[in-house]
Amino acid sequence: MKNSKKWEAVVILTLALFPSWAIKATNENRESSKASGYYHFLVGAIASLDNDAKTALDHFQMASENDPNTEALSLREAEELLNLNRPTEAKVLLNKVAKVESKDPDFYLLQARLGSQMSDLKLSIKSLDQAIALYMERGNSLKAREMVLTKVAMLADNHEYAQSVAALEKFLKQEPDDEISYYFLGKIHTIFQNRVAAKKAFRKAIALRPGFLAASKSLGLQLELDGKLDEACAVYQDALRGGANDEELIQKLINISLINDNYVGALDYLKQYLMLRPDDFQNQMRAGLINYKLKNYSEAQEIFEETLKTQTSGQDRILFYLASLHEEQNHFEQAVVYFKKIGSTSEYFAESSLQIANILFYKMDKANEAISTLKEAVDQKPDNADLVLALAGFKEQKKQLPEAIQLLRKASEKFEDNEKISFMLGSLLDREGDFDGSIKVMRKVLASNMNNAHALNHIGYSYAERGINLDEAEALLKRAVQLAPDNGFIIDSLGWTYFQETKYKKAKQLLEKADKLNPNQPVILEHLADTYQKCGNKQQALEVYKRIMRTSVEKDAKAPADPETQIVHERVREKMAQLDTTNPN
Repeated sequence: MKNSKKWEAVVILTLALFPSWAIKATNENRESSKASGYYHFLVGAIASLDNDAKTALDHFQMASENDPNTEALSLREAEELLNLNRPTEAKVLLNKVAKVESKDPDFYLLQARLGSQMSDLKLSIKSLDQAIALYMERGNSLKAREMVLTKVAMLADNHEYAQSVAALEKFLKQEPDDEISYYFLGKIHTIFQNRVAAKKAFRKAIALRPGFLAASKSLGLQLELDGKLDEACAVYQDALRGGANDEELIQKLINISLINDNYVGALDYLKQYLMLRPDDFQNQMRAGLINYKLKNYSEAQEIFEETLKTQTSGQDRILFYLASLHEEQNHFEQAVVYFKKIGSTSEYFAESSLQIANILFYKMDKANEAISTLKEAVDQKPDNADLVLALAGFKEQKKQLPEAIQLLRKASEKFEDNEKISFMLGSLLDREGDFDGSIKVMRKVLASNMNNAHALNHIGYSYAERGINLDEAEALLKRAVQLAPDNGFIIDSLGWTYFQETKYKKAKQLLEKADKLNPNQPVILEHLADTYQKCGNKQQALEVYKRIMRTSVEKDAKAPADPETQIVHERVREKMAQLDTTNPN
């Protein structure tokens, strides 16, 4: 035979793996000189090692023909029959062995498998109990534990949770220092959500084996589910200090740190994780973003630029982060360069176009270039409503109201159900002096969404300003206040409606609340001062008028007032001049 050394090694391995059966078979062969039977036993054992159950069974059967009374061969035949899912035939062989009570745990293990294949849980459990008892008699607690855990798994699979817990607890009375059994006890308690008992079992397992990774993960998860993130973090940290350099564990610590806004801690764990997985793109990005959050701009830039060189996918995302990083540092020209590298096919294109336009318009005083950028973006992404809204907004700010309105009219036809476009169109029509057109568009918004608080406010305030349809204005604004109870401008609108209805006490109450919610707003303050006047509180009215002017001076020092605010100032000056303060109430 060629390669005899390999064959010799296989035979030795076979004898080592199956010592009791091999020795019995050898003794019997020596006694009976049935070398052929021993040969078939060895070939069958080798086939079994190769998971070739059919060949193994054939040779074990041939070996049995030479020595039909050997229990070891019957067990091997039964095992392969079970491997081939032929339980009925295996049962015949096992019944033959069972005529004399076996002292071989392997017999009971096969009988347990037989019970499992024949859906006879009672037989499986009884057989496992007998195997457990034999192993405990022999002082083999490790094999006994293995059988206990097999029993527990069978009981759990059949939803017999109480029995599975009882089996583990019984074993632990005999082996109180068995951390593995405590771990599985915790897992069983977890299945039927007995968290208190589960955590107790996991803690015991960890106490018996400090740094026990699986138990630490399980205990930490239970603590996370209880909302005890700090305790979970401490458990994970202990496991990490115990030498468990585990990726999942570090990920958990990263996530908890981020939930707790502990960005420094999260970054430390990310560095540790990236030492294990340096090519993990998602976590490289997280590290860059956390550095960005911590204003470690040079570190963030280094990570993003290095990743840009090495990553073939997700480059648009990296470009977006780099651009945002430069924008944050007021490097506006460099930010625009990076944003412009993002192509029109990218999911980041629309947002990058908006960012370019905002930088050009607000930061670099290049309004015309900003508008051109958005026009090009709209041409490339005509189905993106946000781009259209931004373009209309910039046109409005450049006093190009007719163009903005024309753009929004076309957009409102294209995006019929877009409330933002319709609302903006209605607002601009009102500013252009088209009151009826404005109300018509706002009613269209309400037809799509009757709970749009801003559309309700627009109609209601428009009526209140003109002193018309006050009953409807009051009804609309009451609903708007219910939808947005903390919006000072909407509360101001309802208060002004009460003023127009001469319900001055109600008006005063709401306007004071509006001022608290949105302090130092000229229109709200003017309404409040006018109401104080009507209530006879002339001195109080004068103080509020002065407050408007004082606030305006402070704001003008920072930036010129908008035209609407300037109109308010002119009215206030006239009211202050006319107000008779010689006889205040």
